[in-house]
Amino acid sequence: MHYITYEENRQHGTEEFPVEFYSVNEQHPRYNMPYHWHKEAELLHIIHGEFHLSLDGSEIILKEGEICYIPGGALHGGEPSNCTYECIDFDVAVLLQHIQPIRHQLRRIECETSMIQSRFTSSEPEVLSCAYQLFSCARTRSEGWELGLLAQLYSFFGIIIQNHYFFQKELKKDNLQKVQQIKATIEYIESNYNQPITLNDLARTSGLSPKYFCRYFRMIVKRTPIDYLNYYRIERACYLLEQHAYSVTEIAYDCGFNDISYFIRCFRKYKATTPYQYVKNNH
Repeated sequence: MHYITYEENRQHGTEEFPVEFYSVNEQHPRYNMPYHWHKEAELLHIIHGEFHLSLDGSEIILKEGEICYIPGGALHGGEPSNCTYECIDFDVAVLLQHIQPIRHQLRRIECETSMIQSRFTSSEPEVLSCAYQLFSCARTRSEGWELGLLAQLYSFFGIIIQNHYFFQKELKKDNLQKVQQIKATIEYIESNYNQPITLNDLARTSGLSPKYFCRYFRMIVKRTPIDYLNYYRIERACYLLEQHAYSVTEIAYDCGFNDISYFIRCFRKYKATTPYQYVKNNH
């Protein structure tokens, strides 16, 4: 799963059937999930291990067998721990656009004042059972899988509505604004990670003073701004190392590091190995 672009603007699935399925394990080259968002909703299924997810600043620890619903536009990212997981991205508005009663019901539970709960566990077995069938359709893609997936998607939202698995949001416009400000910083990192970047540069992108910027960035992203900048640079370096087209030194400079020793220290910090060993393991 390639999360290098934070605001994913590529097509998920096809225009007629906007559904995309991903399966990720520890051997996957893009195992970690940097912060990003997309217009589609997403279902995340933890097959094995744990996943520490941050969703618009809220921390959720997902365990084996659990399902997470991520609404469209939500800023999210996380760290898997000995984890195998799979995701389905889907555009609810397009998939259900011709069914007026369903559109009305969905608008009622996915609006500015209410939202579907994020985490589903063994306490909601009917949701898990339905979601597992939905993932099975997307995973196997046997003949007629699109109809099966749509049927399970209807069932999923039906169960949500019948059991009132949604809640009223507290309208905290200040918090919403800060999430948008942090999104601007993340976009800046994505576009300029290979250039020299200071803390003041990052703070300016958010419109906040460095003091308040650091506080809110850490509150939402769970890392300091510089720590996250280096984390993103190393993720980008891993992507380039897998292409086997450049030397380690070239990649270090291309990813914004002007000191190869510091690059190696950072790489070891985030990947628990050296870039040279990483290349060897990915041949």
